[in-house]
Amino acid sequence: MSLIKNYKKETLYLKNKYKDKINLYPISHSYNVEIISCNASKLIAINKIIEIEKIKKENVYTIGDDISDLETIKNYNGFSINSSINDVKNISNGSFNHVYELINKINKI
Repeated sequence: MSLIKNYKKETLYLKNKYKDKINLYPISHSYNVEIISCNASKLIAINKIIEIEKIKKENVYTIGDDISDLETIKNYNGFSINSSINDVKNISNGSFNHVYELINKINKI
């Protein structure tokens, strides 16, 4: 079996078997997959920090490059890295080469 078929088969198997327990995020530039508990995500973590620290939603900025970043980019002032997948670029408020460029932009606001 080819590497691609095997990768897809195994990913689908995990997704179906553990659908109520995990989220799978295929990494676009490799045959890897992020496996994260359904009870954990970047969005859940950010929401918890916002709640604890009493931060206004409009003061939260996110940046990402792959599927697992879509939720945070959609829900907050989301930006992408120039090398991001198109799904991320298409929903972001802009794109940067490096994270520090977004930090510099925020510091000027």
